[in-house]
Amino acid sequence: MGRDDRWAPEAIALARLLVSDDAPQDLRELAYKFAAGQIDLVRVNLARHQIVANMLTDEGFEPAGQRTLREAVFANQRYLPQESFERLMTVLSRTPVGDEKTALVYCELNDKLMGLERYERRALSRRRRAMRAFDIAARRMPGSRLGGRGIDRPEIG
Repeated sequence: MGRDDRWAPEAIALARLLVSDDAPQDLRELAYKFAAGQIDLVRVNLARHQIVANMLTDEGFEPAGQRTLREAVFANQRYLPQESFERLMTVLSRTPVGDEKTALVYCELNDKLMGLERYERRALSRRRRAMRAFDIAARRMPGSRLGGRGIDRPEIG
């Protein structure tokens, strides 16, 4: 996936929530790296949702294996009894719907989704490193909106 400069305005806006414009350049750069890491995660989630949604809404969706098998049955029609050929073609020509379609879409997209998951894990790691570096620097540098305390975490309970 890689960095996408079209998302730079969002990363800059997010970084400005962390540090003021008069903060030291080093702190602003660390805030930007942290923000860019968060934007990468947003992009991965958007890509995942878009890929799955596109296939789920595709009225003509047909699993590749089903298409291949139907073509093989059709090519070998002369070797099959007519009744068997018709029954196979009926089964292999139907369009999956509902839960069956959902399951087949995810099976079909498995490799793509696994690639996105690997990228997401790396992006999480980059964001975590950037967050730690920013947090350490923010405790030492003036100009952080964190007030030298580190990131405030709300009470859960």
